Amino acid sequence: MEDQDRVSQASSIATISSLTTRNRVQTFGKRCQAVKRDPNCPVVIRGWLYKRDSTGLKLWKRRWFVLSDYCLFYYKDSREESVLGSIPLPSYKILFCSPRECKNRKYAFKVVHQGMRSYLLSADTQEDMLGWVRALSQSACMETDCIINRYPNHSSSPGTCLTVFITNVLEWFVKVCNDL
Repeated sequence: MEDQDRVSQASSIATISSLTTRNRVQTFGKRCQAVKRDPNCPVVIRGWLYKRDSTGLKLWKRRWFVLSDYCLFYYKDSREESVLGSIPLPSYKILFCSPRECKNRKYAFKVVHQGMRSYLLSADTQEDMLGWVRALSQSACMETDCIINRYPNHSSSPGTCLTVFITNVLEWFVKVCNDL
């Protein structure tokens, strides 16, 4: 399977923002404001994830996610007919959730940005979680394997995202150990 059409492992088995400004909260990424995905842009990864609802009940809803063109899109199902929301990833941080943050969810991580809505996501397997975190982290840093390989002397260090990823893993590990 090519990287462009990578589907998270559990997905292939199982399946065929707000910004506060002057007392006003504006929602980004929801249906009416969601960016439409360009079908000509390559897909980095796609598959099922659970997204914690932002409403009062904080329920986890299963959604079909597609990462393409530095943006994470989510849909109701794998037909990708109508975008429910989109998250433009540059400058977001991708972090592992502590057990306290996501008590009933294994393999949980979050997409956060200061002053913007945070998203809590959960995968079905640890392998899927690590694949999603890696892909999202690269998009958040606006780096891809293609860019790094084509431009080895590129001004931004290819190790930047890897360093951020390793730091996130270590921070998560310390939190887990402290919670034991």
